[in-house]
Amino acid sequence: MKNFKKFFLRRMISLITLLTALQAKSQYVHEITHRFYFDTDISNRLRDDIELQFTDEDDGWLNGQITHIKVLGYADCRGDVNYNQTLSLARAKFVSAGLVKLGVVDENFPIEIVGAGELPCLLVGKQGDPENRRVEVVMTYVVESNEGMAEIPAEIVETGKVELVDVNFHPGRHILLDESYVPLDRFYEFLKSHPAFKIELQGHICCQPFPGDGMDNDTGIENLSEARAKAIYDYLIQRGIDASRLRYKGMGNYFPKINPELSESDRIANRRVEAVLWE
Repeated sequence: MKNFKKFFLRRMISLITLLTALQAKSQYVHEITHRFYFDTDISNRLRDDIELQFTDEDDGWLNGQITHIKVLGYADCRGDVNYNQTLSLARAKFVSAGLVKLGVVDENFPIEIVGAGELPCLLVGKQGDPENRRVEVVMTYVVESNEGMAEIPAEIVETGKVELVDVNFHPGRHILLDESYVPLDRFYEFLKSHPAFKIELQGHICCQPFPGDGMDNDTGIENLSEARAKAIYDYLIQRGIDASRLRYKGMGNYFPKINPELSESDRIANRRVEAVLWE
């Protein structure tokens, strides 16, 4: 009973601190990553279905002040290491020049350009792995706002957990879809802004007729829900969240939101990752 009271008291102190912070308008540093893809062996033209553009919805440079831009070029495993190193740097330089042409920053703004070389191919074949033929633009900027993270803490205050909405994966894999990084970066900002919070990431799966976890097609191991939770865990640690504040767990299909699954929307609802307030 004493341990329960101490846990409850810590929870309430954390939530009161959070609510107080939300009431104030504050200035915070935000970081967002954009990804642009190339065809095989191309460095001076984006893939036909990709444009170098930015929108009001996801770019702080329209309402904030950019403090740093890092552009990282990558290649897949086709070709030798030296060739891919050169190719990755050429891709990074091409996108960096595009940022200046678009007016995101002027020509005197120092852009950090990195040729990060090749990434290991997860897909086996002569065409390599198209997900790895990319450039990542990491923008850091200062924003003054009293909004942004209010929705996530409100859910945590009410239920002690929050579903990471729109954070999704390739079917049967633990690899995040590109559109998942914007909501995931918002969650990262929440964790960075509230260093006292500790979170357990719980992965859930859908579409399996028998109890248990699913097969991860990338590894051949039946731990898909755990692997997806760990993918988010790894990403947050990579961004700088201390590992002591995070843990992850696979929940399989034992806790569906909707049962039975009768539609694609039911399956999407069950295929999720939740962040549970651990401490």
